[in-house]
Amino acid sequence: MLPRLAIALFALFFNYQASADELLMKNGSLLVGTLVSASDSTVVFDTPFAGEITLWMTSGYTAINGSPNRTVS
Repeated sequence: MLPRLAIALFALFFNYQASADELLMKNGSLLVGTLVSASDSTVVFDTPFAGEITLWMTSGYTAINGSPNRTVS
């Protein structure tokens, strides 16, 4: 019984995926954090290093990973 439990826990541990969102900016910068909200004009993104950042949609970015792919130019 113990070996099965150990194998199951091992498999769960290595299957864990982080749920961080990423914003790839037009200039090549990559922001990693959590997408808080999005409207027609702005996106609010929470990062561990800078807190909440508000981006204008005209900034140009691609949201990848935890968010649906969306490109704005």
